[in-house]
Amino acid sequence: MSRGRRRGINGHIYPRLALSRQHLLEIVGSSFARDTEPITPSTVLDPAADTPTSGASSASQRTQVPETDKEIQDMLTEVVIEPSKSDWASPMVIVRKKDNTLRLCVNYRKLNAEMEINAYPMPRIDDILDQIGQASYFTTLDLARGYWQVPVAVEDRHKTAFISPIGLYQFKVMPLASVLMDHITEGLHSFAHAYLDDLVIFSATWKDHLEQLATVLGRLQKAGISVKPSKCQFAVKECTYLGHVIRGGKVAPVKDKLEAIKDFPRPESKTHVQAFLGLTGYYRRFIPKFATIAVPLTEATRKSQPQQVKWTNECEQSFRALTAALTSSPVLRSPDFTILFVLQTDASDYGVGAVLSLCDDQGFDHPVSYFSRKLLPRKQRYATVEKESGYQVGY
Repeated sequence: MSRGRRRGINGHIYPRLALSRQHLLEIVGSSFARDTEPITPSTVLDPAADTPTSGASSASQRTQVPETDKEIQDMLTEVVIEPSKSDWASPMVIVRKKDNTLRLCVNYRKLNAEMEINAYPMPRIDDILDQIGQASYFTTLDLARGYWQVPVAVEDRHKTAFISPIGLYQFKVMPLASVLMDHITEGLHSFAHAYLDDLVIFSATWKDHLEQLATVLGRLQKAGISVKPSKCQFAVKECTYLGHVIRGGKVAPVKDKLEAIKDFPRPESKTHVQAFLGLTGYYRRFIPKFATIAVPLTEATRKSQPQQVKWTNECEQSFRALTAALTSSPVLRSPDFTILFVLQTDASDYGVGAVLSLCDDQGFDHPVSYFSRKLLPRKQRYATVEKESGYQVGY
């Protein structure tokens, strides 16, 4: 290692810094040695709502009893669940993870109908990416065992009961709690954001990053919440967050998602078409005129269309064009509000589109995001100038 340079925790090379790498390790280490102060038990239901709901396990679950039994025994060992004699009973759902192991979920649809409504606004992913893109240092944190660190109030545990092929059990901890991390980042949104259980800390300078990281880790420690170090990135110049790679003011899709799009088989049913549009649509900001290109595929998913898709030449061209647009390694610039933005619009028979770009000192445009929208039938008759000007007003 050359003199005057330090290698970061995740292997990235940093320039000479006023605060040492050892200082960062001390901050991280002390915060992971969490104290024993528990978070306040969560009361998930209206106390007056006490009408038991019930469901049944499916035949597919009964065919996987050995694996299910092991998962339940593990959850009992970890004191996540306990045997139940509750009148409430929601059906269990088995999901296969990428590594082919099981994830045990519960269908709480009927239970949710009895819950107090918390209109928690999910943050927009695009807004988060736009804010963090110009940062120089990033740390991403992932909760250990998700929301299983949040205890359920004892008087409410019986309402979380679920049916499995080997018995009735209830949760001692929260199966899911979307608002948890937002409480951790409350008042810190200038340098920290949370999306479900994924948290990112972003800073312009090394000194700021150490201080801000210590602030967030301190809040986690005070709440008695731990993170999983193997799934975290500490003080890196390039981070992967919410399916995107962010570095040096640029944003790109993660490679494994691009590989999934590249290897996506030709859809044969409306369900398959919807899955493909969902996968590519997540990255629509990287695709010029996405809505117009996707018209043949979106039309194939109409209720009036058969479940078995009639695959036309137009569908094939749309499928190939969307795949090619994302597998060409697209990169966008993060917004920089200190320089000039340029907005360009265009319209076709079926849709309108726009590109927002940054204009550098040499007059070159660098795309920040592409926007597009499919036109309603009545608006398809508008003149081109009306379509484009209306789109500018709309955005």
